[in-house]
Amino acid sequence: MNRAAQRAGLLTALVLFGAGSLLSWFTHGTGTVKDDPKRGISIPKQLTVPFQVQAAYNDTDIVFRYRWPAEKPSIFHDVVVFEGGKWVRKGKGNPGPEKDGMHEDRVAMMLDDGSVPEFARYGGYMTIGSDIASFTKHATDKEVMAHPYLGKQLKQEEVSKSMPETRTDQNHWSSVQTADVLKAQRKAGYFLDLWHWRAHRSNPINMSDDQLIAEARLSDTGKSASAGNWDAEKNQPKWMFNAAKTGYKALNWADVKAGRISQDST
Repeated sequence: MNRAAQRAGLLTALVLFGAGSLLSWFTHGTGTVKDDPKRGISIPKQLTVPFQVQAAYNDTDIVFRYRWPAEKPSIFHDVVVFEGGKWVRKGKGNPGPEKDGMHEDRVAMMLDDGSVPEFARYGGYMTIGSDIASFTKHATDKEVMAHPYLGKQLKQEEVSKSMPETRTDQNHWSSVQTADVLKAQRKAGYFLDLWHWRAHRSNPINMSDDQLIAEARLSDTGKSASAGNWDAEKNQPKWMFNAAKTGYKALNWADVKAGRISQDST
């Protein structure tokens, strides 16, 4: 290669490098994830929380203890308040903080017996499939309920967590394996146990959800610990407090919202 060709090649490289640098400068940060509630995206101000885990076990039982600081513990998930002559629900799932603080603290853990080798590497991330509920793009409840297996048979209303190999196409939530394949996977131990403690819906009755992740997020056999206190026909709560025993028929909404009700309260 002669000297003129070398100079031309060097000049071309410099021009390409400069153009690339300018493009990078003008587009820098445009791919950054930002708060966008309309797309189901919310970034908390506090990104990490100090978290302590202790475990003890013997030949039959294993016990876990979790501890984390909470400036204002959230021990309610939702409540109904009598306002303007009618009952109004406070608290609902939404991206970011719930405006009335009605979103209970909770901790969930997944574990397996070693039958899911990918779990040691990917952890809970491996259960997040396509179109899962709360994602920017997610399957609608009508689509899920119309699915012959997930909706019609399992009575699912949204795409929940699932194991990747329970789908023939991991990029599409509806491509569930055949019943024979799912049965063989379950027999081989291809599922995760999911233990879920909730400050409102389980702690008061000293229980935690015992669920599992397979082709969907499913519950073990038995009756659910969760139940509602709403009478849809009468548009009012089914039960109130016994004032003869507690001194009141209902909690004070101002106390609930301000965090003055503790786990030890009635």
